[in-house]
Amino acid sequence: MSSKPAIIVVVLIYAFADGLVASPLFGDRVDYGGFIGPQGIVAADFDGDGDVDLAVANQGTIGNIQKTVVIMLNAGNGAFSRADEDTTGYGPSALCAADLDGDGDIDLAVANRLGDDMAVLRNNGHAVFSLWGAYPTGQVPFGICAADFDRDGDVDLAVSNSLSPSVSVFKNAGNGIFSPKTDYVVSEAALALCADDFDNDGDADLAVAISYGVEIFLNRGDGRFVAPVLYNAGQAYGIAAGDFDGDGFSDLAAARLLHDSVVLLMNQHDGTFGDFAYVAMREPPNDVVAVDFDHDHDLDFAVTHDELGQAAVMLNDGAGLFVMDETYEAGDRTASICAGDFDGDGDNDFAVTNPGSNDVTVYFNRTYTAKADIEPDSMDWLYGYATDPIAGAIYVGEFAGGYGVYNIDALSVKVNDSLFPSSFTIINDHPDIAGDVVKMEMDVRQFVRGYGVLWDTAAYVYTVSGQMTDGTPFAAGGDVTIFGFRAGDINNNGAVEIGDAVTIISYLYRQGQLSIPAEAADLNLNGQVDLGDAVYIIDYIFRYGPAPGGRK
Repeated sequence: MSSKPAIIVVVLIYAFADGLVASPLFGDRVDYGGFIGPQGIVAADFDGDGDVDLAVANQGTIGNIQKTVVIMLNAGNGAFSRADEDTTGYGPSALCAADLDGDGDIDLAVANRLGDDMAVLRNNGHAVFSLWGAYPTGQVPFGICAADFDRDGDVDLAVSNSLSPSVSVFKNAGNGIFSPKTDYVVSEAALALCADDFDNDGDADLAVAISYGVEIFLNRGDGRFVAPVLYNAGQAYGIAAGDFDGDGFSDLAAARLLHDSVVLLMNQHDGTFGDFAYVAMREPPNDVVAVDFDHDHDLDFAVTHDELGQAAVMLNDGAGLFVMDETYEAGDRTASICAGDFDGDGDNDFAVTNPGSNDVTVYFNRTYTAKADIEPDSMDWLYGYATDPIAGAIYVGEFAGGYGVYNIDALSVKVNDSLFPSSFTIINDHPDIAGDVVKMEMDVRQFVRGYGVLWDTAAYVYTVSGQMTDGTPFAAGGDVTIFGFRAGDINNNGAVEIGDAVTIISYLYRQGQLSIPAEAADLNLNGQVDLGDAVYIIDYIFRYGPAPGGRK
């Protein structure tokens, strides 16, 4: 029998772009002060520089009513600066962003809760806004949304009115000038509202949160709406639309302020809603936003908790089932929420308003655009300090912002800033990465210089970097973790003995567990753990057969 110890080296990776850990999902928090009773907040690129800015409605406080909207411009890395403060009506509460006048930049529409009107703020293209028009609404307007309701190519507006229960629809003449309102009566105080094509007929419908449920206004196709259908799902406050269960139809999530839950109304594929699912929250939620936070291609949602000054994120399992991920402290009496990629790293961040503490809180997501991992492409049986090559593969994929693996400049890709992959192929069957990925074969020795003591565990940092064909850079990184195992030591007790054969047999026939990776237990190198591996050990111990790890 050979007296040399033999090991098999298993290469594993837990990787996130830029080498950061993804728990908790949101990391750094930044507060911006200087507001007076901020309520509504919306994210959009107001100055046309390619990053996401913020607009905040300054509603004011009792005895100090405000009538302004504050523009916060993004420096491109998620750092915001106060750029403009624009006059609107009294007590602005909610706002939406859209190109209302058709000139290619993003304007604002504001519901003024204490002025009983709606204001349109026109953008000059450089995030400087001017009051373009004011339009009477119902009493105490609460929410506002934008969509092309009459399918004429421009953006119309809808406002929910809480004291005179109704929805006011304003049609756009095409230049940002709106016709007088058309009112649609709702059953109770109209709170938040949103627009989406719920019946998949090509036009935008409306969903309105009321005090004991949700009412759906289906569009006739010309911007007129049929009588609403009430879904008595319990009191609703904030509301958001999205395809939560991945069936191609938009569902609804409504925050239930009095019931410590969010109710999901699932679309029955015809604009009607069937099953109600109640997602329990730790505290009463008052606003909700639906986006993909964890970059797994389904819609998650986040809510604000008014009384506690918190925000909470709920992650979707892909089928419309949600779990609580994290609760995040904000300011005092957190009100509204919006989401966007503020720091330009390809994932969605979020921001909330805190009227009690007169500030805005921004949270940054720790999920990243590029994802990479290293797996053993083929395993060699190694002696000593593993001087033989170890073939591995690096996979990079899941790019956001319109980029895909076909946009990667293959000649620019490097590992650890100096090493070039030996091959570069595009595949579509990686189990952990959605869509096409790039597989880059590497010799692991090139960036793991020695493995330390035998059977020890060590981690080595690596980075994969390069650029897209248009010059946009990307980078992904993580830790290569090397686990050394003595070949044949199946029960991992430091020796090769009969207990290792017993461990394999228990694993195969009695639902036993392996304490080492399966690759390390495949002694006959046939690609699987089977009875032959137990025979291999027995032959070695009692019949002077070849030592485990004797073949390279």
